Amino acid sequence: MATSEQRKLIRSKIEAGASPQQVYDELHGPGNAADEQLADLVRYVPTLERRAEYRTAQLVLLFLLALAIAWKAGIVASAVLGEGWSSVVFNSALGIGYAIALLAVAKYWRQAHSLAGLLAFMDILHDNDQPGSSDGMVLPVILLFGVLAVLSLYLQRMLAPDYIKVKEPYVNADGQKRLKQVVRFGD
Repeated sequence: MATSEQRKLIRSKIEAGASPQQVYDELHGPGNAADEQLADLVRYVPTLERRAEYRTAQLVLLFLLALAIAWKAGIVASAVLGEGWSSVVFNSALGIGYAIALLAVAKYWRQAHSLAGLLAFMDILHDNDQPGSSDGMVLPVILLFGVLAVLSLYLQRMLAPDYIKVKEPYVNADGQKRLKQVVRFGD
């Protein structure tokens, strides 16, 4: 089964209410080796319980992403009107990145929250001496992108359950006791 088909199947099963452990066990089958690639695919689809628990933080993050898009659009517009083309490309790219991150975070795409955090950190590190940014606006902008970065990385951590690999005993076809590695999720 292709990875994209696996992702769709995992998403549909978890959104139907199955736990990550149930989905992993069903897709992994009776093999004796732990499949970390499958475990990662299952891990990054948040369960309905986790989505409900962090819904308020998710909505705040979506609002902050919308503010970031509006801010970038304002900077690009002021740079275009003021003939300051040097930052138009960078700010346009970040604005498009924030728009993609907004869509991805709203749909709980794989590691979308990390993308939003990375973009916000890039924006903080970028020089704030741009058209449209005055001395009074530097602190609120840094605060906006700082909160966006921290909140998005926090949500990425909290929405994705941890898993561990443990060795469990089993009896093989010859009647011998052996150990096999299995994946166990925290949920």
